[in-house]
Amino acid sequence: MATIKDVALEAGVSIGTVSNYLNRKTNISEKTAKKITEAIQKLNYVVQSSGRELRQGKINVLGVIFPNISEPYFEKVISSIKGYMDLHGSRYSIEIALTDHNPEKEETVLLNYIGRNVSGIILYSCQPGRQEIFQKLENSKIPYVLIDRRPKKLDCNFIYMDNYALFYKVVKHYCEAGYKDIALITGPLEYDENQYALDGYRDALGVSGVPLREEYLYHCKMIRENGFRAGIHFLQDTRQIPNILLTTSYRLAEGIRYAYAWNHLNLKDDMKLITTGDSLHDVFYFDESIKKTYRSAYEVGEKSSRILLENMESPIVFEKQQYCIQDTFDPGSLEYPKGKHLKGNEYSFRDCIRVLLLDDENAISGMSSLLVDFYEKTRIRVEIVRVLPEHMFDYIEEYHKSGRDDIDVFLIDISWRPYMAESGYLLCLEELAQRHSLEREGFIPHALEHYGEYKGKLYALPFMVCTQLLFYRRDVFQDEYLVRKFEEQNMIPLRPPVSWAKYNTIARFFTRSFNPDSPVEYGHSMSVSYPEELICNLMPRLWEQKGDLYSEEGYIQCDTRQVERAVCNLLEGLKYAVPDELGQRPISTLNHFIEGKTAMVNVYYNYATGIQDWVKSKVTDKFGYTHLPGNPVLSGWSLALSRHTKKAESAFQFIQWASGMEISVPHTILGGQSPKLSVYQNYDLVTLYPWLPKGLQEMENARLRRAPISRNGGILSEKLVETKIYQYLRPLMEQTVWGQSVDREQVAQVLRDMQRDMMQL
Repeated sequence: MATIKDVALEAGVSIGTVSNYLNRKTNISEKTAKKITEAIQKLNYVVQSSGRELRQGKINVLGVIFPNISEPYFEKVISSIKGYMDLHGSRYSIEIALTDHNPEKEETVLLNYIGRNVSGIILYSCQPGRQEIFQKLENSKIPYVLIDRRPKKLDCNFIYMDNYALFYKVVKHYCEAGYKDIALITGPLEYDENQYALDGYRDALGVSGVPLREEYLYHCKMIRENGFRAGIHFLQDTRQIPNILLTTSYRLAEGIRYAYAWNHLNLKDDMKLITTGDSLHDVFYFDESIKKTYRSAYEVGEKSSRILLENMESPIVFEKQQYCIQDTFDPGSLEYPKGKHLKGNEYSFRDCIRVLLLDDENAISGMSSLLVDFYEKTRIRVEIVRVLPEHMFDYIEEYHKSGRDDIDVFLIDISWRPYMAESGYLLCLEELAQRHSLEREGFIPHALEHYGEYKGKLYALPFMVCTQLLFYRRDVFQDEYLVRKFEEQNMIPLRPPVSWAKYNTIARFFTRSFNPDSPVEYGHSMSVSYPEELICNLMPRLWEQKGDLYSEEGYIQCDTRQVERAVCNLLEGLKYAVPDELGQRPISTLNHFIEGKTAMVNVYYNYATGIQDWVKSKVTDKFGYTHLPGNPVLSGWSLALSRHTKKAESAFQFIQWASGMEISVPHTILGGQSPKLSVYQNYDLVTLYPWLPKGLQEMENARLRRAPISRNGGILSEKLVETKIYQYLRPLMEQTVWGQSVDREQVAQVLRDMQRDMMQL
């Protein structure tokens, strides 16, 4: 095992210089840093965590590293390892580390075990593609066993289940019985067990003459919430609901079961849900609606332990071993579903309401997928009217002025509530709330106040509650070469920015046209394609300057020094953003980040669900998140009743259900953002969307966009004010995007013209 002395000799520097490099105690030139980095990589040097342990030689500890124990199969394997070692290797203590499928956490644990020189390691890896990590494990000479996942061509002790044979056998069995609607839900295909399952599935369909339907394939992180999303996918996006669903994870199967139960479909008789698992020993995970294979977790654990003990006791003469374990699964034990075409329940509705919602996937697909539950409970039919976010305000205003009464429920922006309540667009909900026993507890603190009330009375219920977060590429922010280059150029450390000036400095550094060494094309992405989006990007910059668009009395004030600085900062930021941001929607800006084009993105975190899409996202395990510089904008949508509705009772039942506790988790899983506090306290949801606790914390710091006041004291239309601001700033943004410079005096003149125009309002 290489030492710090070996690294110093290889790099041609002193031991002290290497130590300073590792601990970043002093400035080291880029040339020297590069030499040390190359020496560390060449020698596979690992920092020793305990000199005392190293001096004593190997310690009698076995390191066991698994993704989690929420998967029953993992729990049983770990239990088997411990049981076998208690009988045959009692002199060793076992340390179990759970990584939550986080590569960074796995690497930290693994290097810790190597540094402590443990006696042996059993690893169920979440990053089998990281060859350099396994090379360090090989160079350490510590005996180890890998389970199910290993790097390509690595000769090592390896135990794996034959998923190819299992899924081939099961799919072929059902195909021969005449079933063609067979779906497969697996974890990420970068893991061999999932790829083998897919290969077996495809080959069985092929030999049976059954065409492969891509919509019947779904790959995701193996947690219940993704199983729920998969179940909704099959209910929504396929021409026929699959009669047979196969999964590689019991937790995925649980999520699918929940999705089908939510839609009141018979999972026990009309379809079959089959998952890998240890049905012989998982007596505490028994569910008639989920069929498990006969996979012996105990055999996997015992074989892994036995091989490791043999390797540790005879390290020199030991020959590495590999075992493929078959599921003892009898296809004859499989039951056949009835095979009828499933359409869900047909309802005899007692009423019908029309609801105005955003024309985007977060508001529409999630809500429409869950309406079956509302139908089952109320027999009230919901017709959804879709309108783009930038057109929603005008649609509601024109609707009210027209005298129409065909829409019962409005979706309104948090900042529109005062104006629309004051203007008489909305029905006061106080009597309805009392009559229907509205549960006012359980909302995020101040949610009812900020999203529902006006002058102490209730006019709306919170529906989607969120604020802005800064998402960034953790991997590029931690790249040793980039860190040192940034510090040399800017004399500050490369960390997530705490001010908008530093934000632009970092964005410039990661823009390839300014820095050819940048691993991404652009520094950041942001949406400024319509007035509301521009304002939400401008306000955090303005609040950092201790300014606002309105005076304490609520009067418009655009020509202040603070507004000027905020506008200049925003224009500079456009130089380092994806060029087409002036025409991009918020979800598009996030997609630039997901596709690996940008180093940062400022986005409302309800849009961020796509980051965790293992099929489309290139940054799933590479991102971090933090607060936005300054104060973020408190944003979101509420559900209100039109003052002209003739179906107030039914409409109120809908908004009470849509903002309620029962729908909170499934709606959040599908990309909405529930106003209920319980969502942020749900461990499984936080595993899926780890930024939720940070988002809740930032809502305490977030600020409301204030409603403008006219000279006679009335509330002005914020939409009108924001549209005028956009009209004045749009030419400056276009000029910047086209590569033309905009000086401070030009900005100041535009703001003066804007202020004169605003006074006419």
